[in-house]
Parts: sequence; C-alpha cells; structure tokens
Amino acid sequence: MGTHWSVALAQPLDARHAACLTGLVQARLDDLCDQMSHWQPDSLISRINRSEPGWYALPEDFFRVMQTALDLAQSTRGTYDPTLGALSSLWGFGPTTIPLAKLPPLPESCTRAVQRSGWLHTALNHQHRALWQPGGMEFDLSSIAKGYGVDQIADLLNAQGMTDYLVEIGGELKAQGFNSRHEPWRIQIELPPINRSGQAVTPETGFPTSLRDAALATSGNYRRTYTTPEGRFCHTLDPFTGQPVQHALLSVTVVDTTCMMADALATALLVMGPERGKQYARTHHVAALFIHDPAGNDTPIEWTPEFEYRAH
Repeated sequence: MGTHWSVALAQPLDARHAACLTGLVQARLDDLCDQMSHWQPDSLISRINRSEPGWYALPEDFFRVMQTALDLAQSTRGTYDPTLGALSSLWGFGPTTIPLAKLPPLPESCTRAVQRSGWLHTALNHQHRALWQPGGMEFDLSSIAKGYGVDQIADLLNAQGMTDYLVEIGGELKAQGFNSRHEPWRIQIELPPINRSGQAVTPETGFPTSLRDAALATSGNYRRTYTTPEGRFCHTLDPFTGQPVQHALLSVTVVDTTCMMADALATALLVMGPERGKQYARTHHVAALFIHDPAGNDTPIEWTPEFEYRAH
C-alpha cells in the first residue's frame, strides 16, 4: 500500500510462527493492493480508471470498500468523494502527476478535472457486484483502502486465534484486547510539527491516548505539501472548488469500530474544515480529535465527547 505495516502481539511468537504470520499478512495486503492501489499501473482500479464507459465486475473487497465510500459521499453531500484521482494528479499528488513547473494548475484545468469527477456520476450494481465507469473518471480509494487493510489484518489475526494485538498500516491502527502489561494499548497521536504556513513549531511528544477493541485513523494536511510562488498547497482537496483546502485545521483523528470508517471519516472531516467538521462530528456522534494551527487559536486541540469516551 505504498507504506509500512506492523503487528504487535501481547504474547510474542517463536521465529517459525512469526515468519508464517508475516507471510500471511503480506499476501493479504498484496491482494488488496492488486485490487485497489491506484499507484500500481496493473491494479484493478488503475485498469478501470483507463477503461471505456461500462460496468466492471469487482471482487468482494473492492466492492465493499467502494460501497462504504459512496455511502459516506452521500452522508457528507459529496465532501468525501472517491472519484478525485484526476484532480489529485493535476495538483501533483497522484500516480499520474502532471509537472507543475512551480506554479499551481490553471483554473480551467481544475474545472475540467472536477467535471471528470463526482460520486453522483458512478454507481454500483449489487446483483452483479459491478462498478459503473462513466468514462474518464479516475477512482481513488487511498483515503479508505488503507483502513480496510488494517481491518483485514485484524480479521486474519482473529482467525489465527489471537486476541491481544495492535495492527498498524501507515499510521492507521486497530487495537484488540490488552498489551503485554495487560493494559489498553497506549499510542501517541502526532502533533503537527509545522503550522499552516509551513513554519516549524515547538515539537512535542504527541497527544497520548489509549485504545482497546477499536480502530484509529488520522488525516493531516501538513506532510504532503509543496510551495510555489503562489503559496503553499496541501494534498487535501475540496471536491467542489477543485482547490486544496485553505483553513486552520491541520489534522483530524477518528476512533471507530472499523479502521475503514475511521480512515474515511478523518479525511471527510479534514476537508470540511473546523466548523463544518465539528458540526458533522457532533451530529453523527463521531469520536474525533481536531488539531488546529496554533497561531491565533486559543484551543488548538479539541475533541468530541465520543472521543474522550472511546480513547481514554
């Protein structure tokens, strides 16, 4: 999935069993990448992105992830959108990145990319487990597939009879049971080392929290960025304007039953921004932690009551 993964067990395995488990995990992740990694030119999603208009049969994993993505797109009224691959590449953040020549894309280019996107222009056929490609649309599941991968590895561990573990893929986590000290798994949520302008801020160890029988995912707009004479741009894109978001919210962390949903919700809330994001989280009882640009903000870290309850 273009990133690292790890599995921590409360009770360590011997070398033979550890090697066997590593092989099982890697094989499962390779299978998911072959389906949903838009960074792999030969993956199923990449082939569909290059395909003519029509219906395309999906494996069960791909279908389940796309269904969840489209359900969230509907719930957020399109703020979360799994069809922004062309727009992401246009801004220099996708696998088919267009050289920017130190300048952001022209407005008309953004408009065309937005017109090629839009979750309302695709559909799923449940009877035949198929996805509609309207033509020219580039699906991008990078904001949800990684979380799904975490869930699948957790399911694999459960099937192996393991009850106490912490799964991590690229910073997305799922914890089950207790650690070796018979305590909830302790983690540190990263505090952004820079502000919205890209200036370094005082580093801290992180925001400590505990996790048990739950998943956690973070979406931030302070790492994948670049600066041009026009300003600093992040990879978090507004599906309506076609522009990178410009607000004081630096990261959102979500705790949920599944890492797939935590992953997607964290992205959706980050796109919404501070006020809309907090309102959505309150309305839908999302366990969310919001980290704002500390410059001029009296409360740079805020969280919902659900977050305080689930990540104590």
